[in-house]
Amino acid sequence: MKSLFLSFLAFIAILTVQATAQITWTSLNAPVQNVEGIAASNDGHIFAGTFAGLFRYSPAAGTWQKLSIPNNIARSVIITPQHQILVATGGLQIYKSEDNGDTWTKILDKNDGDQYRFWRLAQSQSGQLYAAASQYKGVLTSTNGGADWVELNDGLGPANRDVNDFKVDVKGRLLLSTEVNGLFWYDVSATTWKNYPIPRAGGLHSPVYNAVTHPNGNILASRSGGSFISQNNGATWTQFANGSGYLGLLADGKIILVGGTSAFYSSNGGLSWVDASAGMSAFDAIRNIYPAQNGDFYLATNSDVVKGSFTTSSVENFKNELSLSAFPDPFTDYVNIAFQLSAAEHIKVTIYNTLSEQIAVLADGYVEAGAQSFTWGASDFPPGTYFYEITIGKKRTYAKFLKF
Repeated sequence: MKSLFLSFLAFIAILTVQATAQITWTSLNAPVQNVEGIAASNDGHIFAGTFAGLFRYSPAAGTWQKLSIPNNIARSVIITPQHQILVATGGLQIYKSEDNGDTWTKILDKNDGDQYRFWRLAQSQSGQLYAAASQYKGVLTSTNGGADWVELNDGLGPANRDVNDFKVDVKGRLLLSTEVNGLFWYDVSATTWKNYPIPRAGGLHSPVYNAVTHPNGNILASRSGGSFISQNNGATWTQFANGSGYLGLLADGKIILVGGTSAFYSSNGGLSWVDASAGMSAFDAIRNIYPAQNGDFYLATNSDVVKGSFTTSSVENFKNELSLSAFPDPFTDYVNIAFQLSAAEHIKVTIYNTLSEQIAVLADGYVEAGAQSFTWGASDFPPGTYFYEITIGKKRTYAKFLKF
């Protein structure tokens, strides 16, 4: 995994809403550096793969324990639906534990003597296992818990097997982020790999560091020179950040994007973002994000394991204070935006499209306290999703509505 997750994040194409800190960041004081893989069990134990071995964190004691696996370089870690722990180690080996990491059995060995080659592990919701190797080895799959493995390399040439990230997305597709030709996905119906072209200047592809698919179908990818979103299954891409970050899809459908000293999250598949950078420290190269079932998440960084916990959103609190509403929604020719002001204040009501282009300003001035209502005549605009932003003094909130 390259270390360009250090630099970030100036949003350029999608509406970004500023807010106070909405994520609490907690260092778990990992005992070693170079944390690469991370996973959490249902009972709260955290497993961290590092260049110094595999470590287990006990939440009750707040301590880390180094586990006894035969190989001292542990990289990718997953936990299966059967509560088995799989760890990929240096030398292209995979070990499995059925007792929370106390004992281990080797289930795959492609050792070629290079301790810095390893598999990246993934699994489907049904428990089918996948392993994608760094440095040109390709992709394997197992349907019987790792007892047997077969190749899945049709359509994936040797040059495209230098893997930066690998996962099964919410649609059941394999997403392979590569160093040479960008993003690939495995078409199960055609049993072959296809390339998602994300061109850069000169028409060339560039490294893709990682990618996620939102349940609404949007695909987001972070690559050299920026972060991109596709709303049409990879046919076209729009840049929404001019720097690289690490993307994670959380259990509640939020997308988190973290890099350097900045963090943003989106609750609508990447169409708009909330700044959640306040209170975070500078993270040294984000290498993995693991989503916990309760909506929290864990970051694997070059120097630590960090827990992220969402707190009550100041944006949502402010929205509730205003009794903000839009009606009718969905609408056809017009929509009313209404809210309550507790005191006289300067306000601004703005309409944006999904490209963050300002298309209407309904109010911009000082108004008295009380009920406020503004009408947007939208008959000249095409159907689709729009956002309305309310700025009152130094506070700001937003919401979306749908035009038929």
